[in-house]
Amino acid sequence: MTIEFQDVTKRFGQSKALNNVSFTVERGEIVGLLGPNGAGKTTTLRLISGFLYPTRGKVLVSGQDTRNHAREIRSQLGYLPENNPMYEDMKVWEFLSFIGQVFSYRPKKLRRAIANVIEISSLGEVVNKNIGTLSKGFRQRVGLASCLVHDPDILILDEPTSGLDPNQVIEIRNLIKELSSTKTILLSTHILPEVSAICQKVLIMNHGEVVADSAVSVLSKSGETKIHLEIKGKHPELSEQFKIMPEVMTVSHKGQGPNTSFVITADKDISAEISEYCLMKKLAILSLFHEEVSLEDVFRRLTHKNVEN
Repeated sequence: MTIEFQDVTKRFGQSKALNNVSFTVERGEIVGLLGPNGAGKTTTLRLISGFLYPTRGKVLVSGQDTRNHAREIRSQLGYLPENNPMYEDMKVWEFLSFIGQVFSYRPKKLRRAIANVIEISSLGEVVNKNIGTLSKGFRQRVGLASCLVHDPDILILDEPTSGLDPNQVIEIRNLIKELSSTKTILLSTHILPEVSAICQKVLIMNHGEVVADSAVSVLSKSGETKIHLEIKGKHPELSEQFKIMPEVMTVSHKGQGPNTSFVITADKDISAEISEYCLMKKLAILSLFHEEVSLEDVFRRLTHKNVEN
């Protein structure tokens, strides 16, 4: 099952929440939706669920337009909002039974569905406890289980690990990975390492626009590179020589005892060119390596650049 935005714009009065947004989430992918506050992430999720409709453009889920097929589309979706609303005075099995009845499950099918999601979500030890007495981690598991009762093809998860301790985070991430074998998952989060850990693709939004749409592995290798160089001896004058290289953006240096260290920022890895230059000048290289760009670096560069423009 796929999700597709086709030139989607969404206005609230004079305010434009989304501006000409287009992207596709393919079947079986885990896609991370990133962006600073106000970027348009929540509006995007609400458009997919049919809670909102676009002002212009189309939102398609499994090829169906949300404007004309909202009821059918909702039956294919499991949506876990950030605040994870539940009836705290219900026992876990009562709440899951209630969700199943919303989807008009017959008793026999409902029992099977509840047993299945309890096993998948590892809720056996708390199934007879009131939701209000559960830890944050178990409450998130109940929330995820409630999304799975009707066996949806697509999961929309908004900050699923927010507020969890490290062990709980790992447990929820592993569960999401397991679910991706049979479901398409769109995951909204502020936690960048989470995207690197479980997502194949990332969408970065800023001011209602998609500023990046790429595989995580590709995006992490894009943009600027930091090259760390240490040369034997005092050579601060080399800063000016490095700066005139076409790919170089910035150069900084500092003395470390009898040696000089440089941090060279370039729009690609030019370690080889720097090495050749040092050999030509008969300079002794003590260390030379380039620093991989993190997803956090890419996120900061894309969102800050968009703000400035």
